[in-house]
Amino acid sequence: MATEPDPWDEVYRLTEPTSEQRALSAATNRLWDAITRSDTDAVEAVAAEYPSLKHDYTCFFHAIEVANAEAVSFFLAHGADPNAPDESGRTPLWVASSVGYDLVVRWLVEAGADPNVLPEDIDPEAECRGESALFYAALHGDEELVGYLWPRTRPDVRVAARELMTARAQLLAEPGPVSELDAEPNAAPDPGRQ
Repeated sequence: MATEPDPWDEVYRLTEPTSEQRALSAATNRLWDAITRSDTDAVEAVAAEYPSLKHDYTCFFHAIEVANAEAVSFFLAHGADPNAPDESGRTPLWVASSVGYDLVVRWLVEAGADPNVLPEDIDPEAECRGESALFYAALHGDEELVGYLWPRTRPDVRVAARELMTARAQLLAEPGPVSELDAEPNAAPDPGRQ
């Protein structure tokens, strides 16, 4: 009596990665590791071997998260969109500012990142509403970065950042860095300020 073939065998056969897919996955892991170790030569070598990885947004966001300025610059030079959100709806600028990496924030803005994009602009259900690059610069107490972002940020985003800082300070029952937003660095008084 013959046994019936297992239908899952066919599913496994059809979904098993090809040798090219396995090689690309291994190269992506090597690139990720090179970014983590800040090994610029290895980043360039892996990308030269697998040119499609020059446009890998997972690795681009990883470079931002681990504050690897050279890798961020590499991805930007190869066409990474500084405004493209990841699968969670976070923009590169949001990630860089949330981890407090001011050099990358500046590079991203200079590369065209919009400091006025808020999480709720990408995902109306976002929990981190109003959290702009300006908000994070103030939260981290980076007066220089607040001064850099202030003229590049719309008045309504400034107000949202100030309100978040005020709410945060009230939650902590201490004044916190709210004064950095109130100082309005290098700017004339904002007529829309509340």
